Amino acid sequence: MKLIQISVPKSEKSISPFRVLLHSKLKPLQKLLINHQVVELEDQDRLYFRCQFWPVYEHTVDTFDTIREHISLVLAEFIVQYKEKDILREILVQDFSIECEREIEDISNYTFFLLNIDEHGEEVEEGRKDLLKDAIMEKAMDYFMLENQLSLEGFIRFRLKDQWEAWRLVIEHAIDEYWMERENKEFICLLRHFLSTKEKLHPLIHLVHIDDRNLLLYDEHWSEISPTAVEGIPIEMARQQVSYEDVLLHALIALAPQKVILHTEQQNHHIIYMIKRIFDPHAHVCSQCKHCEGWLANGQPSFTNKY
Repeated sequence: MKLIQISVPKSEKSISPFRVLLHSKLKPLQKLLINHQVVELEDQDRLYFRCQFWPVYEHTVDTFDTIREHISLVLAEFIVQYKEKDILREILVQDFSIECEREIEDISNYTFFLLNIDEHGEEVEEGRKDLLKDAIMEKAMDYFMLENQLSLEGFIRFRLKDQWEAWRLVIEHAIDEYWMERENKEFICLLRHFLSTKEKLHPLIHLVHIDDRNLLLYDEHWSEISPTAVEGIPIEMARQQVSYEDVLLHALIALAPQKVILHTEQQNHHIIYMIKRIFDPHAHVCSQCKHCEGWLANGQPSFTNKY
């Protein structure tokens, strides 16, 4: 007979899903002629799942490997499906001393978002979880080769060190992004308040966004506006000591248009996103008007017709 015992804290909120997963993943062993029984024991703080296995015929190395594989699959699927978000919260509290519940919730959710997109912004949650499950399963099988008792939180914290560090690195990035976003929100609120009190100097401004090096401003008559020549632009900006995007943004604010039309094919580009947030609801994206046709097709503006 083979005995494997897994213990979890009574405070574990996902005990019921673990119990269901354990029984469902061990049930197929019967078809493999391996009988099993799960007995639950408890003490003051912990719940113990004592799993007993005995083959119908002889006990071989293959039998033991099959048992290890099934019990390891239980652990891997449980951690991936039910524990990952809890782990992210734990790292935030223990490793980064984040105590505000709202911040914990926001950062952990953003971390989970970052984990599940690739460098191109494509969703990879299913594939990532499969890889994570395989990695955890391999660690568990190695563990049960030598041990027959496992503490769930101890296994996560000490046997998954590589994955713990990977989670930690993504969380660190998420924290940086979170604080930058908060600062941006405060900055945008200030700009929106400033614009609400400023006299509107132009009925309409067009911004043509071809690429990062080609951002062009036009007034309502399609006369080009040089951002560095706009009244109110700081001298250091006019001397190009800061990025052109910053100069352009400051020029737009100084021009204080009643409406901004953003001609672009990249609605989620950071400068387009920023302008939409600052001038909302008076900023609109366009990629199909007759004036866009030239630069969308050739990379050059074509404004032979007027609005």
